[in-house]
This record gives sequence, C-alpha cells and structure tokens, in this order.
Amino acid sequence: MTEETIKAYLDKQPFIRLEVHQDELEDAGKGARYGALLDYLGRHPEYAAKFCSKLSLSFAPDCGDNVWKNEKAAAFVQRLLQFPWLFFFAEKEGETLKLLVALGCQKGKDRGDQLALDKEVFQAVLQKQMQGMVRMSQKAGFSAENIESLMLCVFEYFGIEE
Repeated sequence: MTEETIKAYLDKQPFIRLEVHQDELEDAGKGARYGALLDYLGRHPEYAAKFCSKLSLSFAPDCGDNVWKNEKAAAFVQRLLQFPWLFFFAEKEGETLKLLVALGCQKGKDRGDQLALDKEVFQAVLQKQMQGMVRMSQKAGFSAENIESLMLCVFEYFGIEE
C-alpha cells in the first residue's frame, strides 16, 4: 500500500474499518497494509483529530467461529499493538478494545469459555498505549481535558478505577 493510496483512503473516509480475513493472517504480506496505515497515521498527526476513536477492528467470518482460539489472529493483534497510538484511534465503545486486549494479552490456552489474560502483559500494553495516546493527543493539539477524557474512556471500558 503506497502512501498516496493511504492518504486518498484517509481523505475520503469518515471512519477506519479494519476487517481482517484469514488469508491476511496466513500471509504477512497481505496483512501488511494495516501496519502501513497505522504507521502513516503515526507520522501524520494532521489525521489525529479526524480519526480519534474512529478505528474499528473486526475479523471476517473466515477467521473461524472462535477468533479467540485463532493463534494467527493473536499474533496479528500483537503486531498491531506495537503502534503505541493504536488506542488513540481505536473506537472506545464497541469490540475493538476487547479484541486488542483479549488477543494481544492472552495467557496460555483458553479455559473453556473463559479467556485468561496475562496481567503483566496487559499492564505493559495499557501503559504503552496510554503514553502513546497522550503523545498523539498533544500532536493533534487536544486540550488537557480532552486527553484526560480519552484516557478515562479506556479506563472505564476495562473497569479500571482512576
């Protein structure tokens, strides 16, 4: 995906929808476009305000009925979490944050219907993403109140008290 293609996409879209297919999980080259898009967003803060909380992540039905058990989906999400501004762009009310944390912070095998999360990995991801959220908010020219509000949305989503 070229920068021109990414820019054209971002200029015409009001919302970023990442719907990942199994073939993109199987072939890293096919899934590389998502990383290219996130990299571009990180280097071009002029898109920060437009797409703040407007990125959704989902997995197509071909990824299986239980995406939580899809190891390639987990590896894909772990690659996405390397972008410290991901939570800044992620929508805060739907399934995106749940998918990012559940797949990115898994601990061993699932336990029936219960998914076990690695608490230390979750804390590290959360810290990295909160720092990235602050930096991206500052690049976008958000006020301190706006930054705090964004962070509170994430904390509330996960049931974390201030």
